[in-house]
Amino acid sequence: MIPVGFERAEIERLQRRFERLFSVLQESMEAEAMETYGTFLPPVDICETPKAVWICLELAGVKVEEMLLTLNARELRIEGYKKASKRTQKAISHFCCERLYGKFQRRVKLRWAINLKKAKAELRNGLLEIYLPKLKDRRGQTVKIPVKVEKGDRGTKQVTDE
Repeated sequence: MIPVGFERAEIERLQRRFERLFSVLQESMEAEAMETYGTFLPPVDICETPKAVWICLELAGVKVEEMLLTLNARELRIEGYKKASKRTQKAISHFCCERLYGKFQRRVKLRWAINLKKAKAELRNGLLEIYLPKLKDRRGQTVKIPVKVEKGDRGTKQVTDE
């Protein structure tokens, strides 16, 4: 017989693996949808620490005014527009054009409880760094609830607020 704690840990491990799998599948479908002329997905790194989630995107040449960041309990969305350089626009012919221009959008599904009010973002040297502090997960914790007794009840002690 397998101990109950082991079963729970195994189920939680499988749940995390399925969440990662579905995140990858969803991002893949978004990438296919974005494969139209003038749209692209900027490269992204997502890192987790015990206290926060860090997200970093390469957005060289994009100004703060040309992007929009929105955050809710389920996802972070980064969207905007990267203008082509003046040299690229005036060129007669291109020998090589590997840099991407046009509309961009990235959506990051949040599997963590995030403190939305303390989220921060900074654009520096073509990198957009987003800091999302985690909220303490209180699921499964036991909390003692104080019981207040009214003064007029007979046979009971008077309880005061602490």
